[in-house]
Amino acid sequence: PFFISDDIEMFAAATINNKIISCEERVLLALNAGCRMIIATTMQNNEIIRLKSSYKYFKKNYFTQNIIEYYEKNHDNMLEIVMPVRQDKDEDNYENYLNNIKSMES
Repeated sequence: PFFISDDIEMFAAATINNKIISCEERVLLALNAGCRMIIATTMQNNEIIRLKSSYKYFKKNYFTQNIIEYYEKNHDNMLEIVMPVRQDKDEDNYENYLNNIKSMES
């Protein structure tokens, strides 16, 4: 199985003992805890949404040298995640995609 963190921009993920921690620290904590997919949105920040500047925010806060180095050091140990793509409305095909994911876990 693979584990997905909640949106690490949410208050509960962004704080420890009511003190805000950096985006980088949140990512590294989630990865070290076993998460293989990190969800980070800018939906918590109306100013970023208004200015349409999420790319700047992600570049500054999530593409840090420490995160890049963590990935380079650990990527061989990280599960490759292939998400199913629903290309049509045929539920049988979608169910097959999900079953294929389950078989990859074995």
